[in-house]
Amino acid sequence: MNLSKLTLALILIASPLVLHAQATVVQCKELFSKDYKTQDFVISIEGKKQSKLFLEKAHENLIAENDPVQLNVILNKMSDYGVPSLSIEQRNFIFKFRQNSSLLRSIFQTSDKNHLSPNKFGRFVKDFGVLKDFLMMSDSENAQIMAIDILKKYSDLDFKKLIKKAQPASKKSVALYFNGILENAKKIMSKSVMTIDEVHDVRKHLRDVLRYIQIERDLAIEGEKEISAEKEDAIYFLKKLNTKLGFVCDDYAAQILRDQNSGSPDRVTKKTLVEFPVELRPKVEHFLNLYVVQVTE
Repeated sequence: MNLSKLTLALILIASPLVLHAQATVVQCKELFSKDYKTQDFVISIEGKKQSKLFLEKAHENLIAENDPVQLNVILNKMSDYGVPSLSIEQRNFIFKFRQNSSLLRSIFQTSDKNHLSPNKFGRFVKDFGVLKDFLMMSDSENAQIMAIDILKKYSDLDFKKLIKKAQPASKKSVALYFNGILENAKKIMSKSVMTIDEVHDVRKHLRDVLRYIQIERDLAIEGEKEISAEKEDAIYFLKKLNTKLGFVCDDYAAQILRDQNSGSPDRVTKKTLVEFPVELRPKVEHFLNLYVVQVTE
């Protein structure tokens, strides 16, 4: 059947309007958050027995294979001969020990009655993080200075006795802790501009959740219990997000360390105002909109 000239004219007139409408729909879709596959973020809280197991597992990771002794050897080598004397394996060990010490600090925060790591251990983790940052910046001089400082300040820190005085937190206490830090994360994320310190806080809060459910998963595997696909998906989502936020925070940490002795009013500090990374904001908000703190009865 042949189309009349009038019909063809109407189609030609309408086509740009249809294309414009389609483009508008696409633009509108882009205004909304991405629909991520992972929808379940359950923080399961069972009580003091669980808290005790979490603390023991995180501590076990730190002191496995006599790692504190190996750390002392490496720090002494750095102190005497500098960073160039370290092998690739020894450099990697420093990053590994930093992760495990930071993990234990996180579990102290979530699972100890006081929700704090022992004071001296907390200071060690912070200083050791600065050493790690200098290594990542290839600042051998300052890394060596930090190694000397850490040996001097923490020579009497007994890693094997760190949880001797730990008091496992009750399920109510753990629930209050998670609700508190995640409400704080929501408050920070409601801002269009925030301090570098606040960006770091958001990362720390989400990392606490990640490490908590990772320890839960590891203990379940050891007990030959089944791990749900939802739990694995949540860990994968948060782990990728933590890694990307880690790159951002490491970059800020490097800028702060480079500018620490500058007298410039524009030097970068923890209080410098920044925007939250645009590409990561939807993922953080996705988690904050869906997480569930589940307390067993």
